[in-house]
Amino acid sequence: MKVRDFLPALISFGNMGCGFASMICVFGQRFEYAGWLIILATVLDAFDGKVARISNSTSKFGSQLDSLADLVTFGIAPAIMVGRICTEISPIIVWGVSFFFVICAAVRLARFSCESQTCTALFGTESASQPDGAHHQTFTGLPTTSAGGAIASLLILNAYLHTRFETDVVLIFLPASAFVLAILMICKVRYTHAKVFFTAKQHGTIPFLLEVVSATIFFVLCPQITVSAAFCFYTISGLLGLLKGKVFTRQPNPT
Repeated sequence: MKVRDFLPALISFGNMGCGFASMICVFGQRFEYAGWLIILATVLDAFDGKVARISNSTSKFGSQLDSLADLVTFGIAPAIMVGRICTEISPIIVWGVSFFFVICAAVRLARFSCESQTCTALFGTESASQPDGAHHQTFTGLPTTSAGGAIASLLILNAYLHTRFETDVVLIFLPASAFVLAILMICKVRYTHAKVFFTAKQHGTIPFLLEVVSATIFFVLCPQITVSAAFCFYTISGLLGLLKGKVFTRQPNPT
């Protein structure tokens, strides 16, 4: 077996390692570090499938390993974050929401795995990042990576607000946010693949470069708000797309 065959697995292990380290940080009350580890894992998760395709080492084993890593990092770790940090709310409610988040993450990953296998049988491909069905640029339901990243970004934002303004206002809405994110993972709302937002072909070269430069500047100046805004925008984008579709497909009332 060649070294290149191990590269996607190593990235998945790195993803899982970030999730494990994040949980250790949570139990050590270092919630901001835990959040940034999840954000780092989202970056690693974006590359494992691409590396597998470039190295021509895609496999069913790699796909299952990637799903298990995602469940640990973007399902279990964020749920533990919510359960451990929201101490002012009833433990039954908080841990109930946390467990519901884990269940929805597992269902989302299992559904994605089944649909990827169906796509493999139909089209003869074995890509760990194959989108749902034949829609190569969209997902059915909020991706688990985005849901877990959104929870992490909220914790990062809360740490920033606590340091600057001595307020934990984000924690008040965190359990409700986790519940909504869990529902979005298993619903039928379609989400555009994140890579579409990062292609010059989609926006034009000059607008794309301006977007990249602006995002980089904002991230350097205030990474906490930039990361939170990015995940918030992506989460809302699916709902806006659903609303837009209903508005434009609604039949006019007869007069």
